[in-house]
Amino acid sequence: TALHVLDVDERYVIESGAGTATVGSKPIQVRPGDIVRIPAGVQQRIRNDGSDDLVFLCICTGRFDPLGYRITEPAEGRS
Repeated sequence: TALHVLDVDERYVIESGAGTATVGSKPIQVRPGDIVRIPAGVQQRIRNDGSDDLVFLCICTGRFDPLGYRITEPAEGRS
């Protein structure tokens, strides 16, 4: 995902694959069974680092509203 912030708390629950979640400025290696907690308003992203699909759930505490999703990186920085 692109770097972004949400207005709600979120958790990534990793089901399969491997990747790197970034919460604030901290990169976190993730694999199946991991849970990553992301407080509201903290910049975040997740990236697939493996050769298989990275499958994860995004669970929000508070109702997700697309208006509360803000990309925080310039378009040229996205891959």
